[in-house]
Amino acid sequence: MRQRNPRFKKADPQDIRFATMLLTGADPDDERQTRLKYPSRNTRPTEKEARAALARVLMSTNPPRMILWYVAGLFDPGAADMKALVYRRADIRNFNQGHQDRGREYVIAGRVEKLREISSYQEATEKAAAEFGITPRHVRRTYAKVFPKQGRKERRSSWKRISDMSSRTDVTDAR
Repeated sequence: MRQRNPRFKKADPQDIRFATMLLTGADPDDERQTRLKYPSRNTRPTEKEARAALARVLMSTNPPRMILWYVAGLFDPGAADMKALVYRRADIRNFNQGHQDRGREYVIAGRVEKLREISSYQEATEKAAAEFGITPRHVRRTYAKVFPKQGRKERRSSWKRISDMSSRTDVTDAR
């Protein structure tokens, strides 16, 4: 299937050159180059163009073995003496870092509510912060987001409704 898809074709030599420049900082066509020069916003090719070229090379039908070695060196520089070839590292990050996660917010707010039954708000947020490995400020902000400016009784009644909904299980007869 990959062979028949027009998007996956043989790697373009210019793309291979740009990908090599991105990964190693060396231009394979410039024999006089004495310093490593990685693509950036102000260079030609730009870093964005070089990243796109690397993606095209990796999606090609038969990516060059050396490019695969360079990419492997990004993730494990100690493997196969890659320290001498690749001076960069790759980090894998979540795209949604910093965005809200409603499920987690409700769990944190619910834990604070339970802790408030036996302790003060400040103690409850500090204990919850220690349990979840986050700052007390983060816990307070999350709690305020789930229960915005309501009295304690309204918070408790709405939390009970939420917890009742989450604890209910609908069992259907699987025939």
